[in-house]
Amino acid sequence: MNNAKSRVKFLRNRVFVIYMLIVLAAVIFDLLGDRSFGALMLSALPVAALALGCLLVGPWLAPERRKMAFKNWLIGGVLILGVTLIFSSIGDAQAKTGELIFTYAALVLAFPSSLVLPFTVTWIGPLISNTAWIREVVVLIVCVAAGGAEWWVLNWLREKVAQRRRGSVQA
Repeated sequence: MNNAKSRVKFLRNRVFVIYMLIVLAAVIFDLLGDRSFGALMLSALPVAALALGCLLVGPWLAPERRKMAFKNWLIGGVLILGVTLIFSSIGDAQAKTGELIFTYAALVLAFPSSLVLPFTVTWIGPLISNTAWIREVVVLIVCVAAGGAEWWVLNWLREKVAQRRRGSVQA
């Protein structure tokens, strides 16, 4: 049992280490290049893709790994938001570019359920202020809610498949 717990902790840390290596490679690339931090902002896309893998595969894993996959997905979302807010604080031109890249990353983070984002933001748009970081936080909240719904649906589907397998084995 202890070995299983240490293995799960290692796997959780492995995804986090991959997240950090992606961001570190982007920062090094930016510091060696033009120092515009464009690569740092673009690092949100592979982080989002890895987080999407955690979201889609997680419900089909063993119960202890399922929780770990959901935490890794949430960590990926928070990391994307953090990188975006840092990038947006550099200036207005970077904020507009960063918001576009962040929107793509948020769409990838919870795909396909995140496709409700354009409709939701259009509906909520007049209610929020015109600052980039508030829009980014609202976009992340919508995508995390959509991803949570997707997680719930995938777990429900997994349970239905498991019930059918148990039923066919018993029959």
